[in-house]
Amino acid sequence: MVASNIAVDWHRARHRQERVSERLTLLSPSDDQVQGGPENRLVAMAVAEGLDALPTAQRQALVLRYYADLSVPQIAEHLGIPVGTVKSRLYAAARLLRERLQVEEGVA
Repeated sequence: MVASNIAVDWHRARHRQERVSERLTLLSPSDDQVQGGPENRLVAMAVAEGLDALPTAQRQALVLRYYADLSVPQIAEHLGIPVGTVKSRLYAAARLLRERLQVEEGVA
């Protein structure tokens, strides 16, 4: 039973990592998967740079939530942290990313 649970956990983790990798490649400005012309490529580049600029804990939470489609409780379990901590990291990451993107666009 323990071995089967370990195998299932390993498979889930691997599948999640593959989904994260697939979604992150969509943001790669050098990737031909960015569709819609130069504007979308610039947006993808700005988002990728914004993600890189985030603190690791915030970036990790944001990627797991929006690119791996994990729920907040799933992220908390995956990272071994409280749900409230996940929520605060997501909020802070979104705020910082939004501010960075507005500054790059010249809005702020």
